[in-house]
Amino acid sequence: MPVLTTRPDFLSRHNISDDELSTLVNTNRDGLSEKMWGFAGIAAGLFGPCLESLYGAYIESPPIPLGKVHLGELLVFAVTAGIAGTIRYVGGKRENRSITLAEEIRARPKS
Repeated sequence: MPVLTTRPDFLSRHNISDDELSTLVNTNRDGLSEKMWGFAGIAAGLFGPCLESLYGAYIESPPIPLGKVHLGELLVFAVTAGIAGTIRYVGGKRENRSITLAEEIRARPKS
């Protein structure tokens, strides 16, 4: 089977300063940070009520049984904290990749 290979007419190269490269690395364009802080805020807001319901159910005497509302709070807390942690992990990986790329560009031979 024949293979057809294409190529662009030309490759654009850009000269940028080290300061501009640092700015590009530190620029957040994907919005993951805002989403992470939103989910972290929800989890932080539910932290107190969740502790209160767990304290009442397992430490206080006589125990106060967990109701549907308490279980719902615990579920929403766990899900939002998990989502915030996952977004932070993914965002950190992306940040490390851009930092590595910037270091590779800086390490290129000078001409």
